[in-house]
Amino acid sequence: MGNETTVGQIDSRKSALAQIASRFSIRHVQAVPMAGNMDALLDAWRIEEADQRAFLAKVGAMPGALREVTHTIKIALMAALGTDRRLTLAHLRDAARQRNVKAGVL
Repeated sequence: MGNETTVGQIDSRKSALAQIASRFSIRHVQAVPMAGNMDALLDAWRIEEADQRAFLAKVGAMPGALREVTHTIKIALMAALGTDRRLTLAHLRDAARQRNVKAGVL
């Protein structure tokens, strides 16, 4: 499972990764999260504010999807907890900017 470039590299029989490719029985490329995945992730992190959820949904629509959202939340929480404050949209925007310039301007 992964993006097309990565799957293509692993799937190549000429690649040094050919031995790894032989262990996969199905090739599956998933460009965007499945319905409900984003809500489940945000619920697990206890992100309840509508503006924060909307922002993170936009981050999740970019390449890297749920992984990028998870990293963004972790960085934002470290910043918030480091100053003994609750997580805010500003923390999430700053974290997204640190992770990816495009996400930071959403």
